[in-house]
Amino acid sequence: RDQPHTHQVNNRRLKSIVSIMDYQGQRLAELIFHWIICSFGAVGWVYGYIQQDFTFCFYAWLAGVVISVVLCVPDWPFYNRHPIKWLESVPDRRPKQQQGAKKDEASKNNAD
Repeated sequence: RDQPHTHQVNNRRLKSIVSIMDYQGQRLAELIFHWIICSFGAVGWVYGYIQQDFTFCFYAWLAGVVISVVLCVPDWPFYNRHPIKWLESVPDRRPKQQQGAKKDEASKNNAD
């Protein structure tokens, strides 16, 4: 039993490839998104009002959406400054027979 289970190996590979944005990073991404969308929309609206053409407002808003998607959708490293420290898993203390009986009971309930 020196080798890890395949799900443990896959989990390690997944963690090495995908980093998960922490809660403060999610908040920061949302703030950046809102500020970019609102500021580009406001500037586009003012410029469109001056030019008397709504398409300027739309194009400015569209540019803001593209910039905010590039900045907010990928999981950039500055969104992971406060990593979440999870608790270690607690081993199941029930006897093996009791665990098997609960699984059988659950499968019977799901079959109904």
